[in-house]
Amino acid sequence: FDRQAAELLGRTAAVVELLLRADESAAAARRLEQAASALRLAVLQLLMVEDTVSARRVAAGLWPGLLDTDTATVYVVEVRPDERERLTAECLDAAGRRALVVRCPAVDGHVIVVAPAETVGRSLRSLVGGRPHTYLGGSTRHTLARTATAYGQAVSALALARVRPDGTAVYAERTHPERLMDPEALRAWSGRLLRPLDALPHHTRAELVATTRLGLEFTAVSAARILGVSRNTVRARMERAERLLGADFSQLTVRAAVHLALNTEAALGPAPAAAPAPAP
Repeated sequence: FDRQAAELLGRTAAVVELLLRADESAAAARRLEQAASALRLAVLQLLMVEDTVSARRVAAGLWPGLLDTDTATVYVVEVRPDERERLTAECLDAAGRRALVVRCPAVDGHVIVVAPAETVGRSLRSLVGGRPHTYLGGSTRHTLARTATAYGQAVSALALARVRPDGTAVYAERTHPERLMDPEALRAWSGRLLRPLDALPHHTRAELVATTRLGLEFTAVSAARILGVSRNTVRARMERAERLLGADFSQLTVRAAVHLALNTEAALGPAPAAAPAPAP
């Protein structure tokens, strides 16, 4: 090569090196985002089974203070599946470090947001408002241990959000039948029905309760994806719950009764051990 060609090759090599470094940096950034996404999902799955201690430990490394509060609201944002990646990025930008933003492992068009900060709801409503085919369902505020209950409420609220002009809705507890019953009688009845579960270790009981609630509300496949376990694990846990409760989940009335009892416990807390248990 002559001198001019050598200089040109040198400059070209320098540009190529910069491009390679940029490509490596982009690849590294993608790997970091994938790792962060996996961690966010892991935190959500821990919250779903009431393991708030482990969830806080995992979250503390990347998002210090995120789960320091005892309560949160859960939102589910629905969009067309091919638009979810963009929406997830926008939710992350809107929420910042104030919320846990997770691509739903069960529904391709859903993004789950666990928001300890009350200001996140306004940010999400601004993000969704007026956007075609985009909807937002929100729960009432719950303790972190009741994240699974809040998630179910947010999904329920989506049904109303789809027919509202602004595309948003919050779960309304007053519309559910348990709100028409005497709370103490309902709580006592629920405690009696669920009492066989009380002999289990706390973590085991929490897993059974979370799995059973999700399995009754959704399919076994969806419950498995949300919890990060296999379908066989979901079925095994629900079969164990059936045996302990003396229930047959193939019967619609039994499913409804157990679901009501689980929701009552989540809303009102467990019944005192000595409480009377009249039927509601």
